[in-house]
Amino acid sequence: MFLSGLLNLSAQVTVYTWSGLAQDEYLYTAGNGVNNTAPANVSSVDTTGITNALTNTQLVFGTTGITYANYYTLYVNRLTISGNVMGYQLEGAYETTHVGSGEVVYAPANPVTSSLDGGLQLEANQTWDVQSGTLFIADDFSDTTSNYTITKTGAGSLLFDNSNQDWSGGRVLSGGRTVAYAEFDSSLFEPVVSEVLGTGTLTFNGGTLVAATQAGSGYALMLGGLTLAGLRWRRRPNRA
Repeated sequence: MFLSGLLNLSAQVTVYTWSGLAQDEYLYTAGNGVNNTAPANVSSVDTTGITNALTNTQLVFGTTGITYANYYTLYVNRLTISGNVMGYQLEGAYETTHVGSGEVVYAPANPVTSSLDGGLQLEANQTWDVQSGTLFIADDFSDTTSNYTITKTGAGSLLFDNSNQDWSGGRVLSGGRTVAYAEFDSSLFEPVVSEVLGTGTLTFNGGTLVAATQAGSGYALMLGGLTLAGLRWRRRPNRA
């Protein structure tokens, strides 16, 4: 259900909640939202629309049984997946999901895995609160060399699965589990040096960091810097 409402008259923040009732799986179809309201499909050359969406547009994916949504480029301030008993797949169709300064919140009712497919780009510093289950970032991740930082909170797991990231900002791990997957070059029989967590400083305030490949071997995890406040490190040889 896409719930559309003006939450703050001065900020003009609008929250849309997905239902998928139009049955075409397209995020921008009006019938996929309560009151037949969907977020604006902002053009990548519409600078005013982009600024507005990154500041004021919030998306919620909840308890509906329609758990697949696709779109082209998406600009959003805050993204919430909450109360779901099945995993979501949000697919950017080889285009980029741009996330502004609002949180990314993952709070499923069951400890399921949901994925964000297609490129993902930070447009501001953010907190990602993964309260339970697993949130899986499947493709390229970048911050356009703007040095934006993600602070990962919550008891759940955040997974990154692409070794070619263009992410120069820092990561602050403050709880739960962060998993860095990378490819293993079976033809060379050697581990891959991966920048799956980007090149900025990684700060541990708590939680666990897991390094793993799909082919049964560990790999070298490249970090721009490391600050330890409470570290537990574990190498995991195989994908769960």
